[in-house]
Amino acid sequence: MKKVIKTYYADLPNMGDLLNELLIRDLYGQDLERHKPATSELSCIGSGMDCFMKKNKVYPWWYSTALKIRANWVNYPNNVWCTGFIFSESKECPDNSFIRDMNFCSVRGELTKARVEKIVGKKLNIPTGDGGIITPYLFDKPIEKKYQVGVVAHMHEQNHPTFKRVMDYHKGSIFINLRDDPYEVIRQIAACEVIISSSLHGLIVADSFNVPSQWIVVTDALKGDGFKFADYYSAFGLKPNPIHMPDDSVPVPTVNQVIDQFKITPEAMAEKQKQIYDAFPFKNI
Repeated sequence: MKKVIKTYYADLPNMGDLLNELLIRDLYGQDLERHKPATSELSCIGSGMDCFMKKNKVYPWWYSTALKIRANWVNYPNNVWCTGFIFSESKECPDNSFIRDMNFCSVRGELTKARVEKIVGKKLNIPTGDGGIITPYLFDKPIEKKYQVGVVAHMHEQNHPTFKRVMDYHKGSIFINLRDDPYEVIRQIAACEVIISSSLHGLIVADSFNVPSQWIVVTDALKGDGFKFADYYSAFGLKPNPIHMPDDSVPVPTVNQVIDQFKITPEAMAEKQKQIYDAFPFKNI
């Protein structure tokens, strides 16, 4: 019998957030319903860790207070699987404490892990990595290569002229719309030789299929301060290497440049994938 997991994740119509539904239902064979941080029993892929803090930059103080009061009536912990912070710790909002009991199974990156350890006052023996890296587990056979370059824009940047410039430079490239069916989005990313993306999960899914990827920054419209990118790469012992392309003054990266700067090895990815797959707290129910 399937378990209906009370799950907290961003309710947005784009591939990164919808990965939670795909993986929980189609890979782990469980069902889920979306809950608020006060009543969830699982937080998963995404930058939702801030939402469990008593003081944060995501919610107004009164809403965080309401969540804390509601959480007092909950007698089970929130299990954390692959979740990370979206904002860096700051003087205006220093790391404080969680609104409820948290059971940490994995977190997105070493940066989030270090912050959680500081908050709870102890070391955590858990893996780090984004759940998006196990998307290849959804497919029973390799995906055939069809495109040399895939271009992925964050959902709030899809009309930015930089992406047209990248497409014009790389003839025969494909623009991958994160609002399309998530299975089709994943197939299109995996069918590319390289990916150029301003979306974190465009990069993560590419990495999961060992497709060399390059992060480009085109606006400051994305939520957060870039922490989530640094956090994701920290799970592999790396620092992000973005190319800032707000206008046409910066050359479009070539295919060889994308390949040459890519540092995640297939061996490192395979090891992380197994760790993250095994860390899912409801896997054996």
